[in-house]
Amino acid sequence: MKAPDNVFTQFCTELEAAKQFGKLGKNTFKKILGYDMTWPGFAEDALTRLEELGCSRAREYYEVVKLEWQQGHEQQMKNVAAWYVKQNFDRREVRESRKRQEVEQLKADLQQRSDKELLILLQRLRKSGE
Repeated sequence: MKAPDNVFTQFCTELEAAKQFGKLGKNTFKKILGYDMTWPGFAEDALTRLEELGCSRAREYYEVVKLEWQQGHEQQMKNVAAWYVKQNFDRREVRESRKRQEVEQLKADLQQRSDKELLILLQRLRKSGE
């Protein structure tokens, strides 16, 4: 999928303005990376345009930003994997925890009911058990 022409044109305009003022920073290359994730091939087009504007090290800067992002992403995935492994997937603890919560909720509910309501509830339980 290619980036919409208006997005690329606007980005090129921003690049040209930034280049004139010498303001091509890390965020520019992060933006290129983000657009490339959305529209594969965007980075190649943007880097080619930067090289045309005279930024001969654009690819090098982009690769550094991309590598930093990949390393951060990999670390996040390792953290997620570590958390995932710690989860109890036979769910015994979860079920027991939910049961305890339900019992506590039921106790709280019963404590808030009046004696008359409790008596009616008891009578209904007896009838359903017969």
